[in-house]
Amino acid sequence: MDQNNQNRCYKHCALFFAVLLLAAASQLVVTGAVAGSPEDPEVTDAAGDADPAISGLSEMCDIISAWVDLEDAVVLRVAIRLSATPDMVSDQIIGSKWNFCFTYNEMKCIATYDTSATEGNTYGLKVNGSSKPAFGSVDDENATVYIAFLKGNETGLNMASGANLTEIYAEVAGDKVTDRAPDSGYGRNYTLMTYEPDITLQSLAPDKEVKPGNEVRFSVVALNNGNVGANVSLSSNLSLDGWSALLADEAFYVEGNGTFKGTVLTVGVPADASIGDVCTITVFCDYSASTLNLTATLNLTATVKTVEPPTISGDASSRKVDAGGTVEFMVYVTNNDEDDWTFPLCATVDQDGWQYVFDPETIEVEGGDWGESRMTVTAPETASGTARVTVSACGSSKVFEVIVRGTSGDSSGSGGGALPGFETSVLLAALAAASMIAVSKKKKLS
Repeated sequence: MDQNNQNRCYKHCALFFAVLLLAAASQLVVTGAVAGSPEDPEVTDAAGDADPAISGLSEMCDIISAWVDLEDAVVLRVAIRLSATPDMVSDQIIGSKWNFCFTYNEMKCIATYDTSATEGNTYGLKVNGSSKPAFGSVDDENATVYIAFLKGNETGLNMASGANLTEIYAEVAGDKVTDRAPDSGYGRNYTLMTYEPDITLQSLAPDKEVKPGNEVRFSVVALNNGNVGANVSLSSNLSLDGWSALLADEAFYVEGNGTFKGTVLTVGVPADASIGDVCTITVFCDYSASTLNLTATLNLTATVKTVEPPTISGDASSRKVDAGGTVEFMVYVTNNDEDDWTFPLCATVDQDGWQYVFDPETIEVEGGDWGESRMTVTAPETASGTARVTVSACGSSKVFEVIVRGTSGDSSGSGGGALPGFETSVLLAALAAASMIAVSKKKKLS
């Protein structure tokens, strides 16, 4: 595997583990109220207060607590805990009813476990006196009666997310023994859960640096803290022209209850981006909740990295040209950075009417190496004197002089130039040659 492919592999692995780490650090928060429990019930009552205290019967009618035990998008289940499990065979309790009572939207509701002799042991729901279907069970081990019913139009309740159950209490209404919990007043209100998605966008590293002409990758994680799943659609917007953004996945489904799904956003930087430029990338996540269309956003920033400026040189520092003619320079750019760079070349001329062309306009140079481009300069027909062409690349510049023949600037000579590092080689060669001549002369004199 070559170095570039190996680096790409490392980057993708890093992004994968970043997504996993972000998910592990996220808190799984469920939207809406959390139902009560035996440890935290909506209703509590003192033990042993069933009336009258009949041995073997009052315990089965003695309410300890009551609570909303379970809720989903369709069903609500309530629970009544007793001192002892009702004995369905005992003739003593025939005719008793265990009721969980509440008010919803000004409707008086009673969820009932009925042991009447004529109908047998049944579960039911009354809404403003009208009978509705219900179902349930008895937990003998924990002496708890469970009653469940539908929340929708089937019972006429049409319970809405976020609404409250109020005036909650439990009672045992029987021929022999009765009890009410609490003894007076009501228990704690219950807020119906909100069944909709709640999407947030996160990134483990939302701020990164990048070089001109390169790409930078961001992890983007859609986290659903709601209690239902949602289809999401991702898009992005960039604050600077010439930049690009590409999402690996633009649409997907995210389950609820803290489930997440991650993708990768690749941002491309133009080759002529300036050092210090900051591009803000806004990622949008569109999804639906109930009848609302919602959008989550995430802001990422990519800053053009400050690196070691290159060195610009040429095969000549000045050349002569006729008015209206052209002249060429070889421009050399030495990459002083350890990483590979793409250098866009540009120039300015201190006189009007002059034109220049680079071939190529950008130079790809490996770290520590150098590249070249041919610069052709065209003088206008009215040119005179000396024009100064300033060539720039990524924070560095060099001035090349173009002297128009037969004008006031023509007295200066043409300057020479060489490839990067060539000047040193020539100097060393000259010193070596001089040394050899000196040795030769010394031998002749001896």
